[in-house]
Amino acid sequence: MSLKNWMLNIKLQFIELRCNNDLYLAWELGPRPFPTKDLKRFLRLIREESERVNYLRDRFFRLGASGILLISLSFLVRYFGFPQLSTVMILGAPLTMIGYLIGMGYIRWAFPTYIHGPVLREAIEKELDRRQKDASIL
Repeated sequence: MSLKNWMLNIKLQFIELRCNNDLYLAWELGPRPFPTKDLKRFLRLIREESERVNYLRDRFFRLGASGILLISLSFLVRYFGFPQLSTVMILGAPLTMIGYLIGMGYIRWAFPTYIHGPVLREAIEKELDRRQKDASIL
């Protein structure tokens, strides 16, 4: 397979991944073309995605913060006469930071529409309100 075909396949897979994501389509097209049932489902999906991302972000933040704790504790451990344990703790600190960065990258990769969640939620709520007002007029 040539490099040109490989790059084309990668781009096509990226487009397919985006098109299979309902929230991304709603963000790209806007809420108007979707039925009310789907818009309510999108609101639920946005809420669930937001909860998952907040949970993961909290866990990865704790992982990153534990690196600072390891560095601080390593000085205390060295003071009490355990230099080998102190060295292990110092070497473990960068690993927790790397884990934090990998986790944040995973969140951006696994939840690409999370960034647009608040804007999309507001647009969907406005569209649902508009539809409710139009239905009450009839």
